[in-house]
Amino acid sequence: MRRRYHELLAELCDAIVGGTYAEGTSLPNVTTLHDQFGCSKGVVREAIRALEERGLVEVRKGRGAEVRPRERWDTRSPHVLRACIERGPDPQTLRLAIDARA
Repeated sequence: MRRRYHELLAELCDAIVGGTYAEGTSLPNVTTLHDQFGCSKGVVREAIRALEERGLVEVRKGRGAEVRPRERWDTRSPHVLRACIERGPDPQTLRLAIDARA
């Protein structure tokens, strides 16, 4: 059974990679994301922590989560790689990932 934070993580990855949340901008706060996605604040916090582990955002106390530059993203993460391939503007992503794994 897939946990709700995995679903939210995938949705937020898609939104970041797809440009809904541009590099250098902040994600909406926990309460706004809770309202928008209809999940608990704990799930939102867990998903944001997972985004941070994958290099997509940097969390700063009192400032929230800011989207990091694309070159800092961990494209070895399956969530990030999938989003980059499906939603990203860079068609070279898959080739680079395959080269890196080789």
